[in-house]
Amino acid sequence: MLEPGCTIEGRLVKDEAPFKLGGVLVWASWPKGEASERTDEDGRFVLKRVPAGSCMVYVGDGRKIVRDLGLVCAPKTDVQVEPGPATTRVNLELTEGQIVAGHIRETKSGKAVKDGRVEACVLGHRDLTVSTVRSDEQGRYRLRLPPGQYELNVREWRGGRRTELRRAVSVKPGSTPGEVDFEIGVRPEVRGRVVDAYGRAVQGTVSIGFIEPVKTREDGGFAMPAPEGRQIHAEVSLALDLEKGRGRLFPWTQHDTDRELVITVEEMGSITGRVVDQDGTPTPDADITVRVELPYPRASLGIGGPPWTCDMRPDGTFTIAPVPVGMLMSLRVERGNFEASADLPDVRPNRKADAGEIVLEPVKVLHGGDQEHSVAPAHWNAVISGRVLDENGRPIVAARVQHYARSFRWRDTTDQKGRFRLTGLPADREVGLLVVHPGYYTQFDRIRTGQEDLDFQVFPQGYQWYGKPAPGLLVEKWLNSEPLSLEQLRGKVVLLHLGVKVRNRYADAVGPVRGALAKYADEGLLAIGVHQRIHAPREIGEEEIVAYLKRHQITFPFALDGPTSLVPDSVPTQQVVGNGAMYSTYGVKQTPAMFLIDKKGILRGSPTPQDLDDWIRRLLAE
Repeated sequence: MLEPGCTIEGRLVKDEAPFKLGGVLVWASWPKGEASERTDEDGRFVLKRVPAGSCMVYVGDGRKIVRDLGLVCAPKTDVQVEPGPATTRVNLELTEGQIVAGHIRETKSGKAVKDGRVEACVLGHRDLTVSTVRSDEQGRYRLRLPPGQYELNVREWRGGRRTELRRAVSVKPGSTPGEVDFEIGVRPEVRGRVVDAYGRAVQGTVSIGFIEPVKTREDGGFAMPAPEGRQIHAEVSLALDLEKGRGRLFPWTQHDTDRELVITVEEMGSITGRVVDQDGTPTPDADITVRVELPYPRASLGIGGPPWTCDMRPDGTFTIAPVPVGMLMSLRVERGNFEASADLPDVRPNRKADAGEIVLEPVKVLHGGDQEHSVAPAHWNAVISGRVLDENGRPIVAARVQHYARSFRWRDTTDQKGRFRLTGLPADREVGLLVVHPGYYTQFDRIRTGQEDLDFQVFPQGYQWYGKPAPGLLVEKWLNSEPLSLEQLRGKVVLLHLGVKVRNRYADAVGPVRGALAKYADEGLLAIGVHQRIHAPREIGEEEIVAYLKRHQITFPFALDGPTSLVPDSVPTQQVVGNGAMYSTYGVKQTPAMFLIDKKGILRGSPTPQDLDDWIRRLLAE
């Protein structure tokens, strides 16, 4: 059972007198958590569920509200929270502060850096940001800080990595610190052109590693940020013109940032072959992975989504198409505890690269030393079978049931009666099973092999809220709109898009939401996107999310998910994860997740892209 925690009460003050200012977000943070609350009209705040001991109390995203008044707030870095029912009282002092200013210039050229981000953190507490600004056209920045010891941080690019350049500064009452200048390395760009075999400009896309593809200009030119990290090997890269069926794979290294790339796309080819077991029996349910040959290491295609699909036929033959030319490839084939690899001839334009007959063999595993031993087939003879049922006890058709262990893989798809059967499992072992179906995603642990006719009941994401008032918009910050609440939106049908990570090809995943808004926005549909919590600067920055939304013309309201301290007490502890308050509260299982809230504020369900249109029309008609 969770302890109820302690309470911190306080208010904003200026010149030792109460200062009335509402809407300022005040945070309390401690090593294993955080809590937040906005001030009321009188500048008061109450923070609950705070553990006894030492914590920090400071103003969070309400800094802009405070800054617009020409004020800053001095944080409290060592608040001792009283245990038990006693309330700890804290006042946060607002002052006019002192100006800290300087310039940001590029190291090599000395040019002014526009939009350089300068963060002021309390010295010794890098996670406690007091103020953030950006440099202007001349590279100049101006910070207003209360008296204290600070560290100014500027992000820079050095040796292929994003790092921080830090300067310590002391702010004393009645005195202005000298200029604090920064010379930084800026992130290099990859530039080039995409052309056809005749040197003519091609309009298409270019991607390097897992960086999101960029579109080429009319002249075939492109520019994109260089991949992060010091590259010890090449990145698999891809230029595509899908409209005309042309493409090229090419290796990219850091040396390529010093020159303009010219990438020639050609007609794409295909890969064919046949997969059989050791007895020559076709195995059409095998998994095939295309691997691209790099000098080091041998790597699967890492471009965030290949252009091809694999068509497996009952006789074990397969065709993979369309496949870009340009790099050597191989295939890895797996089925249960059997595997095989096959090298491929060059993929040529409009030609088939035939892998021939691929024979699956027992997986080899290491048992110590340098010796390899084949897994004895007799040890892989166990079965797990049963049914997958939905929340109402009805069979789920076409659900995927699977188990993974190292490179071994077993899976089956449920039939019309919800039945599945996994064979060839290791005997007398406890394994985990994963059930995957649109709207459902459930892990079952410690299932002993050798059991049959088991029932596995799964529940859709957010099921505990179905038919009940939606738990609210538990967000930290709105990125492109004024703050919203579900109370404001009564009378509208609200489509929530939760668990978003814009780097994970969100431009594709947002398609159903855009389509629904295009059809039903005028009839009363509103969509809200919520990005997962940002845990570290290396993941993605707030400004990058905003830029992404603008670049992809995502105009519906978007917010950052809130801290776990906002999760209602009624949510089971095991459901609370670090991805955010809304992610945890709504019980997201597959991302990004969609939830529909009706005109009365009741959460009605979690639709799939396939039934989203039916759901919306039904709710709008109510």
